[in-house]
Amino acid sequence: MAKELCVQLVPLFNQLPLADQEQIEALLKQAKHPRGEIVLDPLSKPQLIIVAKGKLRMETLASDGTKQVNQIISAGDYAGTEWLFGETNQATYLTAAQNSLVCHLEMADFKALLAKLPTLAYRLLRFTINQNHALQRQTYYLGLTRVEERVMAYFNDQKMDQQSSVITLPFKLAELAAYLGTTPETISRTIKHLSDESKIEQLTKAKYRLLKTEK
Repeated sequence: MAKELCVQLVPLFNQLPLADQEQIEALLKQAKHPRGEIVLDPLSKPQLIIVAKGKLRMETLASDGTKQVNQIISAGDYAGTEWLFGETNQATYLTAAQNSLVCHLEMADFKALLAKLPTLAYRLLRFTINQNHALQRQTYYLGLTRVEERVMAYFNDQKMDQQSSVITLPFKLAELAAYLGTTPETISRTIKHLSDESKIEQLTKAKYRLLKTEK
């Protein structure tokens, strides 16, 4: 079977000219990571982590030893730009949430590409702005006192993003619970309560219809 090219799977790269894609692909190192394996930790050398298939959890280790999920990195997304630009990774871990195919780009190669390919630099900036917006939204959710408010705010954002009153969650309820700073049990109870209140209708495990707009 022919090796699948990372650049063709990732929006950051797949709209670039073919010659540029080939330059990037030559520098990427593919690795398969089974579910639960740590892909990157604070001791790892700076690198760009690109998810070609699967999902990674980005978690921060707190002083009490607990981990807070900061982000779910899905296929087509990436992480690590802040470390490539000099920020020290003090407590962040990337762990495979499911069996994943990941492409690694080392810091020296990354910087050389940015110097040679101005189009890549522009796309990276645009994608990073989108990532920062997503992190700001998570901070907003966590600032809401009640879990019901967090869930409805998240669902309404998904409604806007997907442009439909029927939304498909991008990850499992356990991952959503960690993302919203609560437990799977609390998320399940909250969704049942919202359903009983006729605010949402659960269609499948991952699909929901929003019945009322949260003000």
